[in-house]
Amino acid sequence: MGLSSRPFSFWQWPNYTQYIEFQAGFILLQSILFLIFGRSDIYVWILGFVALGLESTLPIPQLISNYKQRSLYGFRMSTLLGWLGGDSFKTVYFFLQGSPLQFKICAIFQLSIDVANAASEAEDLEQALSLAEE
Repeated sequence: MGLSSRPFSFWQWPNYTQYIEFQAGFILLQSILFLIFGRSDIYVWILGFVALGLESTLPIPQLISNYKQRSLYGFRMSTLLGWLGGDSFKTVYFFLQGSPLQFKICAIFQLSIDVANAASEAEDLEQALSLAEE
């Protein structure tokens, strides 16, 4: 499989069978925990916060890649606009609908990552325009 650049080779499966076994075990564990603690508001709140928190970190690898490359080369503007538009809409919706706190926190976090990606895009655009003027 080669060397992984991820810490502790996280999420690098030597074969598909091990991946399926892990997923089955994880689903079984979550099912048991839900059967035991499912009526607890604290458990449901924590489970929701973890799920939404993980989802809100999705744009972070792109931000790290942009930072390391000092460029957005190969990253489509339409993707960035889709992220910004969708996450902006989602954040406003959560506030207008009075959604639980974890929804609002994670939406703001994800939108801030989108804005950081957009700021990188703006810097690249400025550099490209200044080079074109020369």
